[in-house]
Amino acid sequence: MAAIDGQCRPMHPVSVSKSKKAKQRKEVATPGTVIAAKIRTRANSLTDAERAALMAEAMRVIYEAERETARAHRR
Repeated sequence: MAAIDGQCRPMHPVSVSKSKKAKQRKEVATPGTVIAAKIRTRANSLTDAERAALMAEAMRVIYEAERETARAHRR
């Protein structure tokens, strides 16, 4: 080490390793991702009215199921 202006520096340039390229992982198509891709393509072509109707139907199914299970536990 050579002292220049009170600082310690190496006598020769320090080699810096080049950063390794990040390995690109190939996405594996699972059954869920395949189904989601098909549904997404169909959903992109829906009108606003169709989208609202499907959302209302989904909420009815979800909340109706909760209501039925709540009744089953009451005495």
